[in-house]
Amino acid sequence: MKTVLAVVFWMVMGIAGVVSGINSLNDHQVKCGGQVMHDGDRCEEMRNGSHSTTRDYASQQSSNHGDGWFKLGFGVIAILGSGFVGIRMVQAVNRS
Repeated sequence: MKTVLAVVFWMVMGIAGVVSGINSLNDHQVKCGGQVMHDGDRCEEMRNGSHSTTRDYASQQSSNHGDGWFKLGFGVIAILGSGFVGIRMVQAVNRS
């Protein structure tokens, strides 16, 4: 039963990753922390309360685009992996 739940969980996570990735790739607004950026703006990221990264508009646009591809790739891998495990489970049940 745990394996079935894991397969369903990763399938749902994969679908969410694909949807989120496609949404990010189709979003033509450049965002920093959920706020829309405009040319000339700078995005400052904070980690653990200290300054970590500053990006200009073009760099943030590239980062957002890369994040979209990462989410899409994660989603596809999760779907394929959980699908493979699910198929193997069905095959094992049919052999019994």
